[in-house]
Amino acid sequence: MRYWWGNQIGTNWTVCDGCGSKWDNIQTAPVGSFIANPYGLYDTAGNVWEWVADAFDGNYEGAPVDGSVWKGEGDVRVLRGGSFGFNQDGSRAAYRGRDSSVNRNDDVGFRVAVGPVAWTP
Repeated sequence: MRYWWGNQIGTNWTVCDGCGSKWDNIQTAPVGSFIANPYGLYDTAGNVWEWVADAFDGNYEGAPVDGSVWKGEGDVRVLRGGSFGFNQDGSRAAYRGRDSSVNRNDDVGFRVAVGPVAWTP
Protein backbone atom coordinates (compact mmCIF):
# COMPACT_ATOMS: atom_id res chain seq x y z
CA MET A 1 0.00 0.00 0.00
CA ARG A 2 1.14 3.54 -0.71
CA TYR A 3 -0.22 4.90 2.60
CA TRP A 4 -1.08 3.03 5.79
CA TRP A 5 -4.81 3.48 5.03
CA GLY A 6 -4.71 2.42 1.34
CA ASN A 7 -3.41 3.33 -2.10
CA GLN A 8 -5.21 6.67 -2.49
CA ILE A 9 -4.39 9.79 -0.48
CA GLY A 10 -8.13 10.46 -0.01
CA THR A 11 -9.28 13.56 1.84
CA ASN A 12 -8.50 14.56 5.40
CA TRP A 13 -6.30 11.56 6.31
CA THR A 14 -3.17 13.67 6.79
CA VAL A 15 -1.78 17.15 6.17
CA CYS A 16 0.42 17.79 3.14
CA ASP A 17 0.27 19.90 0.00
CA GLY A 18 -2.88 18.50 -1.62
CA CYS A 19 -4.11 16.11 1.10
CA GLY A 20 -7.47 17.79 1.63
CA SER A 21 -7.09 19.10 5.17
CA LYS A 22 -7.59 22.69 6.28
CA TRP A 23 -3.88 22.88 7.23
CA ASP A 24 -2.46 21.75 3.84
CA ASN A 25 0.58 23.76 2.78
CA ILE A 26 0.00 26.20 5.68
CA GLN A 27 1.04 24.67 9.01
CA THR A 28 1.11 21.52 11.10
CA ALA A 29 -2.15 20.05 12.35
CA PRO A 30 -2.78 19.60 16.07
CA VAL A 31 -1.84 16.13 17.30
CA GLY A 32 -4.76 13.74 16.97
CA SER A 33 -6.51 15.65 14.18
CA PHE A 34 -6.61 12.45 12.11
CA ILE A 35 -7.28 8.86 13.13
CA ALA A 36 -4.44 6.78 14.52
CA ASN A 37 -2.82 4.04 12.44
CA PRO A 38 -3.40 0.36 13.38
CA TYR A 39 -0.55 0.60 15.94
CA GLY A 40 -2.23 3.50 17.72
CA LEU A 41 0.27 6.09 16.45
CA TYR A 42 -0.90 9.50 15.30
CA ASP A 43 0.56 11.68 12.55
CA THR A 44 2.93 9.14 11.01
CA ALA A 45 2.13 10.53 7.56
CA GLY A 46 2.33 14.23 6.77
CA ASN A 47 2.48 17.00 9.37
CA VAL A 48 6.29 17.11 9.76
CA TRP A 49 9.15 15.03 8.37
CA GLU A 50 10.59 12.72 11.00
CA TRP A 51 14.31 12.17 11.38
CA VAL A 52 15.38 8.55 11.55
CA ALA A 53 18.78 7.31 12.69
CA ASP A 54 19.72 5.78 9.33
CA ALA A 55 22.32 7.40 7.13
CA PHE A 56 21.00 8.10 3.63
CA ASP A 57 22.05 5.76 0.85
CA GLY A 58 20.78 5.86 -2.72
CA ASN A 59 19.47 2.29 -2.61
CA TYR A 60 19.05 -0.59 -0.20
CA GLU A 61 22.11 -2.60 -1.28
CA GLY A 62 23.97 -3.65 1.84
CA ALA A 63 21.21 -2.46 4.18
CA PRO A 64 20.93 -4.29 7.51
CA VAL A 65 18.28 -7.01 7.42
CA ASP A 66 17.87 -7.23 11.20
CA GLY A 67 16.22 -3.82 11.71
CA SER A 68 19.37 -2.18 13.07
CA VAL A 69 20.44 1.34 12.15
CA TRP A 70 22.16 1.75 8.80
CA LYS A 71 25.34 3.50 9.84
CA GLY A 72 27.13 5.56 7.24
CA GLU A 73 29.61 8.29 6.59
CA GLY A 74 28.74 11.98 6.80
CA ASP A 75 25.78 13.80 8.28
CA VAL A 76 23.05 13.18 5.68
CA ARG A 77 20.21 11.29 7.35
CA VAL A 78 16.88 9.88 6.20
CA LEU A 79 13.61 11.77 6.69
CA ARG A 80 10.29 9.89 6.61
CA GLY A 81 6.60 10.73 6.59
CA GLY A 82 6.32 13.93 4.56
CA SER A 83 5.21 17.31 5.85
CA PHE A 84 2.44 19.89 5.71
CA GLY A 85 4.18 21.71 2.83
CA PHE A 86 5.39 18.75 0.76
CA ASN A 87 3.42 16.91 -1.91
CA GLN A 88 1.46 13.69 -1.40
CA ASP A 89 4.35 11.45 -2.45
CA GLY A 90 6.25 12.38 0.71
CA SER A 91 3.50 10.86 2.84
CA ARG A 92 3.92 7.44 1.20
CA ALA A 93 5.29 4.75 3.52
CA ALA A 94 8.17 3.96 1.13
CA TYR A 95 9.29 7.56 0.46
CA ARG A 96 12.65 8.58 1.90
CA GLY A 97 13.66 12.19 2.06
CA ARG A 98 17.10 13.30 3.18
CA ASP A 99 18.84 16.28 4.70
CA SER A 100 21.96 17.19 6.60
CA SER A 101 21.51 16.52 10.29
CA VAL A 102 22.78 20.02 11.06
CA ASN A 103 19.92 21.74 9.17
CA ARG A 104 16.84 23.00 11.03
CA ASN A 105 13.44 23.58 9.42
CA ASP A 106 9.90 24.24 10.65
CA ASP A 107 8.63 21.11 8.88
CA VAL A 108 11.08 18.60 10.40
CA GLY A 109 10.70 16.88 13.78
CA PHE A 110 11.33 13.51 15.34
CA ARG A 111 9.47 10.71 17.07
CA VAL A 112 10.97 8.84 20.00
CA ALA A 113 10.51 5.11 19.56
CA VAL A 114 11.95 2.01 21.17
CA GLY A 115 11.92 -1.63 20.26
CA PRO A 116 9.71 -4.21 21.97
CA VAL A 117 9.89 -4.03 25.75
CA ALA A 118 8.17 -5.85 28.57
CA TRP A 119 5.58 -3.43 29.91
CA THR A 120 2.83 -3.84 32.44
CA PRO A 121 0.33 -1.02 32.92
